[in-house]
Amino acid sequence: MVLATGVLLIVWALPHTIAARNIALVSGALASLAWLWMVRPKIQLRNILPVILLASVIIWILFHWLFISNLKEQQWDEIDSTWLRVGIGIILAFGVGQVIARRNF
Repeated sequence: MVLATGVLLIVWALPHTIAARNIALVSGALASLAWLWMVRPKIQLRNILPVILLASVIIWILFHWLFISNLKEQQWDEIDSTWLRVGIGIILAFGVGQVIARRNF
Protein backbone atom coordinates (compact mmCIF):
# COMPACT_ATOMS: atom_id res chain seq x y z
CA MET A 1 0.00 0.00 0.00
CA VAL A 2 2.69 2.44 1.00
CA LEU A 3 4.84 1.54 -2.02
CA ALA A 4 1.86 2.02 -4.35
CA THR A 5 1.11 5.37 -2.73
CA GLY A 6 4.71 6.47 -3.14
CA VAL A 7 4.78 5.45 -6.79
CA LEU A 8 1.46 7.18 -7.31
CA LEU A 9 2.69 10.43 -5.79
CA ILE A 10 5.79 10.35 -8.00
CA VAL A 11 4.19 9.48 -11.35
CA TRP A 12 0.75 11.14 -11.13
CA ALA A 13 1.74 14.42 -12.79
CA LEU A 14 4.44 13.07 -15.10
CA PRO A 15 3.63 12.69 -18.79
CA HIS A 16 3.49 9.22 -20.36
CA THR A 17 3.00 7.40 -17.05
CA ILE A 18 -0.62 6.31 -17.42
CA ALA A 19 0.20 2.61 -17.09
CA ALA A 20 2.33 3.14 -13.98
CA ARG A 21 -0.38 5.29 -12.41
CA ASN A 22 -3.11 2.77 -13.11
CA ILE A 23 -1.00 -0.15 -11.87
CA ALA A 24 -0.17 1.74 -8.67
CA LEU A 25 -3.82 2.70 -8.16
CA VAL A 26 -5.23 -0.77 -8.67
CA SER A 27 -2.51 -2.65 -6.77
CA GLY A 28 -2.69 -0.17 -3.90
CA ALA A 29 -6.49 -0.35 -3.73
CA LEU A 30 -6.37 -4.17 -3.75
CA ALA A 31 -3.72 -4.14 -1.02
CA SER A 32 -5.85 -1.69 0.95
CA LEU A 33 -8.93 -3.90 0.66
CA ALA A 34 -6.89 -6.97 1.63
CA TRP A 35 -5.43 -5.18 4.66
CA LEU A 36 -8.86 -3.94 5.74
CA TRP A 37 -10.24 -7.47 5.33
CA MET A 38 -7.44 -9.10 7.33
CA VAL A 39 -7.06 -6.56 10.13
CA ARG A 40 -10.69 -5.40 10.35
CA PRO A 41 -9.91 -2.19 12.22
CA LYS A 42 -12.57 -0.65 14.40
CA ILE A 43 -13.89 2.10 12.17
CA GLN A 44 -15.21 5.19 13.90
CA LEU A 45 -17.33 7.93 12.32
CA ARG A 46 -14.51 10.47 12.53
CA ASN A 47 -12.27 8.12 10.54
CA ILE A 48 -14.81 7.28 7.87
CA LEU A 49 -16.46 10.70 7.44
CA PRO A 50 -13.99 11.89 4.74
CA VAL A 51 -14.65 8.70 2.75
CA ILE A 52 -18.41 9.20 3.06
CA LEU A 53 -18.11 12.79 1.85
CA LEU A 54 -15.89 11.82 -1.09
CA ALA A 55 -18.20 8.94 -2.02
CA SER A 56 -21.16 11.33 -1.90
CA VAL A 57 -19.50 13.37 -4.66
CA ILE A 58 -19.35 10.27 -6.86
CA ILE A 59 -22.98 9.46 -6.02
CA TRP A 60 -23.97 13.02 -6.97
CA ILE A 61 -22.13 12.70 -10.29
CA LEU A 62 -23.94 9.45 -11.08
CA PHE A 63 -27.27 11.01 -10.08
CA HIS A 64 -26.55 14.02 -12.31
CA TRP A 65 -25.59 11.75 -15.20
CA LEU A 66 -28.72 9.60 -14.86
CA PHE A 67 -31.37 12.26 -14.28
CA ILE A 68 -30.11 15.73 -15.26
CA SER A 69 -27.54 15.29 -18.03
CA ASN A 70 -28.19 16.31 -21.62
CA LEU A 71 -24.85 15.04 -22.95
CA LYS A 72 -24.86 11.48 -21.62
CA GLU A 73 -22.17 10.03 -23.90
CA GLN A 74 -19.69 12.83 -23.29
CA GLN A 75 -20.26 12.74 -19.55
CA TRP A 76 -20.03 8.94 -19.48
CA ASP A 77 -16.51 9.22 -20.93
CA GLU A 78 -15.58 11.42 -17.96
CA ILE A 79 -17.23 9.08 -15.45
CA ASP A 80 -15.60 6.04 -17.05
CA SER A 81 -12.08 7.49 -16.87
CA THR A 82 -11.57 10.28 -14.36
CA TRP A 83 -14.12 9.33 -11.73
CA LEU A 84 -13.24 5.64 -11.84
CA ARG A 85 -9.68 6.58 -10.90
CA VAL A 86 -10.99 8.87 -8.17
CA GLY A 87 -13.07 6.02 -6.70
CA ILE A 88 -10.11 3.64 -6.73
CA GLY A 89 -7.96 6.37 -5.19
CA ILE A 90 -10.48 6.80 -2.36
CA ILE A 91 -10.18 3.10 -1.52
CA LEU A 92 -6.38 3.34 -1.52
CA ALA A 93 -6.41 6.52 0.57
CA PHE A 94 -8.78 5.03 3.14
CA GLY A 95 -6.54 2.00 3.65
CA VAL A 96 -3.39 4.11 3.92
CA GLY A 97 -5.16 6.45 6.34
CA GLN A 98 -6.16 3.52 8.54
CA VAL A 99 -2.58 2.20 8.55
CA ILE A 100 -1.23 5.63 9.49
CA ALA A 101 -3.89 6.06 12.21
CA ARG A 102 -2.89 2.72 13.81
CA ARG A 103 0.83 3.49 13.80
CA ASN A 104 2.34 5.08 16.90
CA PHE A 105 4.87 7.74 15.96
